[in-house]
Amino acid sequence: MVSATIHRKVRRPFTLSNGQLIPSGVTIEIPSICVNHDAGNFSDPDEFDALRFYNIVQQYQDEKTGSYGPISNTEFSAAESRTLLFGYGRHACPGRFLASAEIKMILGNILTEYEIKLPAGVMKRYKDLCFGPYVGILFNS
Repeated sequence: MVSATIHRKVRRPFTLSNGQLIPSGVTIEIPSICVNHDAGNFSDPDEFDALRFYNIVQQYQDEKTGSYGPISNTEFSAAESRTLLFGYGRHACPGRFLASAEIKMILGNILTEYEIKLPAGVMKRYKDLCFGPYVGILFNS
């Protein structure tokens, strides 16, 4: 997870709705780590839930027909305001659908071709691997 996404360099100065002036030449970013850990977006955002998005999709399922309603905003490749993995709006990554399919194929291949387990006698999971200063500070203690 990265601490910020959607980096943009300001070409012309503009004023935000609160009156703050953003000068030209500066770079602005969206703090995606804050969005991903906002309790307004996800219940228990700081707890790992392997079924988080599966459960969100299930909420949209029509009980009578068994069909799914508006789930496009819950898919991995969605460019949605709660999940900024691939950007947002008209500048969202155009390759996100291909990347999503490739990740699923790679994961499927790993799960079908390899047996993954801890070494004999080890009962605890490994410590998280962190890349970057912010993630390590926030999540590895």
